[in-house]
Amino acid sequence: EYSSDLYDETTVHTLFERLTRILETATDHPDQPLSHIDALSPHEKQELVHRRNNTDHPVPEESVGALFTRQATRAPNATALVTDGQTLTYAELDIRTNRLAHRFIAEGIRPGDCVAVLLQRSPET
Repeated sequence: EYSSDLYDETTVHTLFERLTRILETATDHPDQPLSHIDALSPHEKQELVHRRNNTDHPVPEESVGALFTRQATRAPNATALVTDGQTLTYAELDIRTNRLAHRFIAEGIRPGDCVAVLLQRSPET
């Protein structure tokens, strides 16, 4: 029995198949850790790992910073950021990021250095 207002028949059937698969594997191989038992069928695993996770696509070799600068140059008046009713163009955001970069440089931070920033989400961050 199951709550039909929470689950449809297909979902319940799939859950029971997975539970059965886990229990059969666990009883057939009692020394195997549960973490090594795959609840997914080979078909489900193929679907999730290969079809739905097929995110392979060309990625530019440029850094995010270089891509941002290119966009800011190409469309300086285009909207780059909208938050809490505030809108910034690429030109405005570029000015702010350069200001922050120069502040880091003044603190002795150089390219390749790791910097942790703990701030609330805002246009300033």
